[in-house]
Amino acid sequence: MMPTNTGVWRLDHAHGDELRHLVHTPSGAFSPFMDSFGRICFVQWDHLSRDPQAASDKVLGPTDTYPFRTNGSGNFATEDAAAVFTANDQTFAGYKAQNFYPEPRNFDHTSVADASLQTGRQINGLTFNQFFPWTCTEDGMEHEVVNHLGRHELSAGIGPAFSGDPAVIALSAGTRNFADNMLQLVESPTAPGNYYAVNAIENGTHTAGQIVRINAAPAVNPESTVVTYITPRQTQPFNTNPLITIPPTVHLFRDPAPLTDGTLLAVHTQANSRDGTGVAMPYAFRLRMMNADGTADTTSAAPTTQGNVSISYYAAAQLVTYSGPLWELSPVEVVARPRPAPVVAQVDPIEQSVFSEERVHLPTVQNYLRTRNLALLINRDSTRRDRADKQQPYNLKVAWSSTQSLGAPGGTVYPIGWLQIFQADALRGYAPFTPPATSGTLLPGRRILPVPLHDTLSEMPVVPGAPPGAVKLANDGSWAAIVPAERALTWHLVDAAGTMSQVKERIWGNFARGEIRTCAACHGINTKDQAGHDGAPQNKPEALRTLLQFWKSNHPPGTVQHTATSV
Repeated sequence: MMPTNTGVWRLDHAHGDELRHLVHTPSGAFSPFMDSFGRICFVQWDHLSRDPQAASDKVLGPTDTYPFRTNGSGNFATEDAAAVFTANDQTFAGYKAQNFYPEPRNFDHTSVADASLQTGRQINGLTFNQFFPWTCTEDGMEHEVVNHLGRHELSAGIGPAFSGDPAVIALSAGTRNFADNMLQLVESPTAPGNYYAVNAIENGTHTAGQIVRINAAPAVNPESTVVTYITPRQTQPFNTNPLITIPPTVHLFRDPAPLTDGTLLAVHTQANSRDGTGVAMPYAFRLRMMNADGTADTTSAAPTTQGNVSISYYAAAQLVTYSGPLWELSPVEVVARPRPAPVVAQVDPIEQSVFSEERVHLPTVQNYLRTRNLALLINRDSTRRDRADKQQPYNLKVAWSSTQSLGAPGGTVYPIGWLQIFQADALRGYAPFTPPATSGTLLPGRRILPVPLHDTLSEMPVVPGAPPGAVKLANDGSWAAIVPAERALTWHLVDAAGTMSQVKERIWGNFARGEIRTCAACHGINTKDQAGHDGAPQNKPEALRTLLQFWKSNHPPGTVQHTATSV
């Protein structure tokens, strides 16, 4: 229950100081900057998992009283400021308040067992918590992990979604380098497209760790992206308690700053110092130039002269006093850099051709979406996935057609029929003190919950039997959906009955006002899909055609009328 920021915002002085929420991130976005290619780059905290406070609360029975609910989790009825808060097992669209998406976390053994029983497969718990580089345009479009990199290209150690299918396997680094997190992202001024970051654990080191670099210029295929270790990967165990001294052999780094002369400046500490007051403080952060071998240059003169201070402050309820040099953090080089040309998102020519064939004016639809704070999402074939993305099912078949993509001969084939979309609604609250919940007992702020799409259902044709918030897959495997803009979304593919989750999205995605976005396949194909097909699907998505026909019927074209019978 820690507060975090809400994403990336833009204050536009050229247009009346317009304030825009470009990217909505439920767990926060950090260190945004514009790279040399005109992309806004930032670190996004991907933390799409169930609420642990709610999961550990005891479900109330008929005779239970409020004190059994340790954390006091509950839901607000709506996002309105004056909405009613209910500290019990309230449901939303048939889903329990304890969460329903994604699968339960690792520690919640009871829920994992229940989910396994309900689905008939051994579900593996998921605790998903990573910091990776993301990009978008200046107007918030094309929000994605940089270059649409997948976790199978950057990370490792995520287990298979469930057991029992040998084709569904854990993500593994193998012989390649990988990064658990990438914090404090910055681009090299002398090698555009090369980005430095810090691979640090979530708690316990003040986001100090190993310096890494990736090559991720826009033209680089994700399969060619390499994680380079600038400093050695630490093998010593890290204790996440910041009051425990880390072994003095560990060198930690943060705030890499590549300079225009080709050298690298960074913040360095050797974990072996204390502040002399009895409170452990195993850090002495200092600016250092880096050597070619990835070590800090501690033999030459430091770039700065530290001044000594005497300060007192409270760490929780404990008064801490300190005398000595202050930490040196967040260096920047003050130098003129040319302003990059803005990136302008384009509608893919294949989708443009469907607009033309259906005689729907593309700019008119874009303006309709923009003025109503909406976006249009399109997928061409949901059965196709990148050949390396095997953490979830990847022999997929449209439930009501012959469209399929099989990558593991003889393996289980998973039918898919719907894409169920979840929108990020601020509904979860906490009243852990005394019932009944009042304004005096509620903790400030709200947690995001994924709830079935409901804001834009009227913009799409009604399909009998559809799961809540879902759109139907067309026979060619495509789907199309009009969704709220500037609100985080996630989704999963479910079976024909709408009850079995087959393939889950692992992130919160965001879409801009007026954006028409094509995700040709899920997950994006780098070079080949799981069946060995080259590149992304090239079919004209039938689901888009159906949606445009519905849109045109609701917004018929006007007619030209003259003021005189003859001219």
